[in-house]
Amino acid sequence: MMSKHTPGPWKVEGDSVYYIDGIEADAINLICRCGDPSNERFAADAHLIVAAPDLLEACKGALKWLEGIKLQGSEARDYMSDGQPSDFGLNKLRAAIRKAEEV
Repeated sequence: MMSKHTPGPWKVEGDSVYYIDGIEADAINLICRCGDPSNERFAADAHLIVAAPDLLEACKGALKWLEGIKLQGSEARDYMSDGQPSDFGLNKLRAAIRKAEEV
C-alpha cells in the first residue's frame, strides 16, 4: 500500500509542524498547529508528530523482521516467559500501521 501522508522529514517550529520539500529547499508546508509552544504538552505533541514518519517506517521494518523470526522460530519461541502464547507484538504493530495509513 502506498502511503498518502506527507513524507518526512518534518520539523517543529514554534507552534507548528512543517514539511520541508526536498525539491524546493525554500518550500515549507504546514502539517499542523499544536497550540502554545510554551505549553509542555503541546511541545511534546509536536515532537511526537514530527517523529511519525520515522516511527511508521520503523514499525514496518520491525514487523517484517518479527514475521521472519516467527516463521523461522521453534514452538518455544512462540510463548512468552509466563507460558502465555505470544504473537511477538505483531498484531499491535499491524494495527498501528493500519491506523497510520488509514484515510
